[in-house]
Amino acid sequence: MQAFMHGGLRRPGRLRPGCAAWMRLGQQLAAAALVAVHGLAAGRMESSDNADRQPANATLTTHWAASARVWHDDNPLQQRGAVAADQASAVASLGVRGRLDWQHAEPGFSSQARLQADSQWVRYAALPEESFSRHEANAAFRLENGPWRVQLEAKGRFTAGSREAPTVRSPWQIPPLGDTEARDRRRNLRLQESFEIRRDHERWVWRLVGRGKHQDFHTRHRAQPGYRNYVDRADLRAGPDVGWKAGREAVLWFGYRAGVQDQPLPPLPPFLSEANTYHRIHVGLAVGLGAGWRFEGIVGPELHLLDPKHLAPGANDVRWLPYFRAELQGRLGPATRLRLQASQEFVPSSSGRVLYRNLALRAGVEQTLGRNLSLTALGDLREFVYPRPIGRTDLGLRPELRLTWSPAPGLRILAQWRFTWAETVAPADTGRGYRRHEFGGGIEAEF
Repeated sequence: MQAFMHGGLRRPGRLRPGCAAWMRLGQQLAAAALVAVHGLAAGRMESSDNADRQPANATLTTHWAASARVWHDDNPLQQRGAVAADQASAVASLGVRGRLDWQHAEPGFSSQARLQADSQWVRYAALPEESFSRHEANAAFRLENGPWRVQLEAKGRFTAGSREAPTVRSPWQIPPLGDTEARDRRRNLRLQESFEIRRDHERWVWRLVGRGKHQDFHTRHRAQPGYRNYVDRADLRAGPDVGWKAGREAVLWFGYRAGVQDQPLPPLPPFLSEANTYHRIHVGLAVGLGAGWRFEGIVGPELHLLDPKHLAPGANDVRWLPYFRAELQGRLGPATRLRLQASQEFVPSSSGRVLYRNLALRAGVEQTLGRNLSLTALGDLREFVYPRPIGRTDLGLRPELRLTWSPAPGLRILAQWRFTWAETVAPADTGRGYRRHEFGGGIEAEF
């Protein structure tokens, strides 16, 4: 973290993005693992001495699936007007998925592990440069021993797309909220990891948690007007929480997080970066509300410290954010499930040079229409606020409908429609806004 506070930013090509952050996370994981192993070993010996001698129960299961989809996308590059009309395309995809689940249980001790791999091949008939294949791997592990609990999870996603980034003819063709989908169809690697070590007591609980996100772009850099030179980024944070058990299904949390957001200097001038370290104190609540309803949320001030030597003139090197993340889910009736989510955080831009505020509101309703038929309605509202010297606010809304029919066990047929509306609302009338429709269907079989 001190490297960012004292101007130790990396030049492109000297160090793979996120390496220093990976090293810091490894040190955190090693320290947490020592604490956990000591506590788990002590609890394991105690439970072994006191538990009844009963046979352990271990299971291993496998799951396989294959899918095929076709749909129409009238604006894959998220452009406006006549430019968008020239980019409509039919799209087809094939996918396969495999999963391995392992469970082990005995008195006072249990463990679960999951390994999953997915591959997808996507073809844009009218825009072959947008075609790609994507491969994901997920691993998760959970262990419980008396009052101790450890959870580890890691995800990796590699997209084998074009190494040429999009080119726009003017800044007004960079869509509101960024060209995220076109960007993610290019060759890139995403990594996510998280851990939680938890110890329960009668009326209180403590835990150590950490989370990391990395995006590594493999597109070429070019000194060409309008060419999108993407910049790698990473966000890692960790810290302790102490919780008070306010009831049978309620915990009130108090916690602290320290983090680092890595954004290397861009490959071409101006050489600016808003890489930073940050600190957050928060309170949280996790509570069961009865009748299948549950709420989880945290809120607190977050302070970001930036290196003034790498900021644009007039940019603030100290910024604060009212961070929050909340989720409410439950049933409105025997056949209706509702899920609401809200969050606000600072995110380093993939085009470099800026740290923007991301406000996201999401809603989902799943309605069972019959024994084998269900309808899902989703809504996603996002606001990106870019500070000075950009000084721009983007707003986007995305409603979606999915109809799923299961004519036989393990077989699903899907019909889907999605609409995207995005505008730059401040300053107004910039000509950047766009509309986008996607509709199609597919089939998935599980074995």
